[in-house]
Amino acid sequence: EDTWHYWFHRGLHHGVFYKYIHKQHHRYAAPFGLTAEYAHPVEVALLGMGTVGIPLVWCYFTRDLHLFTISLWICLRLFQAVDAHSGYEFPWSLHHFLPFWAGADHHHEDH
Repeated sequence: EDTWHYWFHRGLHHGVFYKYIHKQHHRYAAPFGLTAEYAHPVEVALLGMGTVGIPLVWCYFTRDLHLFTISLWICLRLFQAVDAHSGYEFPWSLHHFLPFWAGADHHHEDH
């Protein structure tokens, strides 16, 4: 899912994809957690496929995904997105536990 998000998000920073789709997400330059979800509907659908679509495809083929598991996964990913857009390094941020994880400071540079 991270690979999906990384490459599609990176692609949205180029040319017409940025101008007509991703630019909306960058309208808020100041860090504020709830702006994590402020995006063009195409971007929401495209990036959401990694968060929700891939687990649903997994469920379709394996019949092995519980509603609680997918709900918890979506909540955790939303929390991570809000955390990354908050502009503050919380003590529980993944950045403190995974050294390769880009935290709020890194994400703020993106905006």
